[in-house]
Amino acid sequence: MSPLPRAHSPQPGAASGPPAPELLALFRDTIALFHCLQATSAAMHGPLSAGLRGVLFGLAQGGPQSVPHMARLRPTSRQHIQVLVNRLWELGLVEFAENPDHRRSKLVRLTPDGERAVQSMQEREQSMLERAEISLTAAEIGAAAATLREVRAALMAPEFRRVVADADPRQRENSDA
Repeated sequence: MSPLPRAHSPQPGAASGPPAPELLALFRDTIALFHCLQATSAAMHGPLSAGLRGVLFGLAQGGPQSVPHMARLRPTSRQHIQVLVNRLWELGLVEFAENPDHRRSKLVRLTPDGERAVQSMQEREQSMLERAEISLTAAEIGAAAATLREVRAALMAPEFRRVVADADPRQRENSDA
């Protein structure tokens, strides 16, 4: 993946990539938006947590999936996804099916109640967004979404994981010992 574009030309010898202060500001704003969206979703969708809703939406969009596959699609553990799936099964929103690709790892799929729950959530969200007073054009929203997708992809890339590992102070402490 190519580095994110810079707002200005780098100085000779400077690292490539976006300017750090602007990227940090984007991270802070994204975190604040995440918390705002989380509170809005909780108010709209009641007892289903963000994690439960995320699994439901993932199954609605991607069809039946194994728990390990769902975990690989998110930066979370298989065990965490299994806890969420178990809760959704208790609620009658998902069921398990045989997996033709694996003897032990079942596929998780939406039940008819799960499909209705997803449709109901999507309808509530669509209705709310149609009434929201957000002064952005479709093109501006599309550009913002594209920027966030590119940043997320860069942060999930193996090259960035190595940078994070190199910056981990625990790693330096262990090498000094």
